[in-house]
Amino acid sequence: MKTRGRKRPWLTVNELADAAEVEVGVVRTGLQSGLLDAWARLDGGVLKFRPDTVPFIRWSNQLVEKVSTGEIEPIAASEQLWQRARQLRRRVALSA
Repeated sequence: MKTRGRKRPWLTVNELADAAEVEVGVVRTGLQSGLLDAWARLDGGVLKFRPDTVPFIRWSNQLVEKVSTGEIEPIAASEQLWQRARQLRRRVALSA
């Protein structure tokens, strides 16, 4: 998905789910929770996400798997998830 010298296109919910290799429901849950607010915008009435949302979605999905296998406690996972979301929001704000 990398392009040289060109901006990467923003992704629809379905495109983001496909790129991150997760179910669409995972993206919708992240959006409903407020985690993805900084990376989403309406474009012609269609909700689209920054392309750099893909690694965050993949990482958060791996975190869920660790909770389900008992590798990490749910509260610790939630703290990590929100901490990483805040870091990425700051990065987005600084790059704007």
